[in-house]
Amino acid sequence: RASPTLTVATGGGSLTMGRLNPVSPAATPQASAPCTDCIAQADIDRIVKTRMDKIRGCYQRALRDNPGLSGNLVVKFVVGRDGGTANAVVKDSGLGNVQAEQCVLEQFLQLRFPRPPGNQEIAASYPLMFSAR
Repeated sequence: RASPTLTVATGGGSLTMGRLNPVSPAATPQASAPCTDCIAQADIDRIVKTRMDKIRGCYQRALRDNPGLSGNLVVKFVVGRDGGTANAVVKDSGLGNVQAEQCVLEQFLQLRFPRPPGNQEIAASYPLMFSAR
């Protein structure tokens, strides 16, 4: 039996990477301006990938009870002023497995990002695709 795969679908429609929108709409940078009130896509990807083994473990545990389990999961999270993940919720799920979803959220809550510029909170969504093939 092949190992389950986890695909990180970056740059998708629901993912605003490279310019993660600050919680305060007034602080959103102009489209042509450099990324001053945001966290760079490379930083988000690099930091989320530090927990990919644990995120994959969440899925693998769920596969034991449901070998055909697959689907997308979009996690919405907030990077706090100190760089910690202040909040994480399931924004969208085609996975339909509460235990796996909760486990993934716990992994996001343990992420540490660079302190956001301008002492602001930054809101982001991050899509994941789980497949048992």
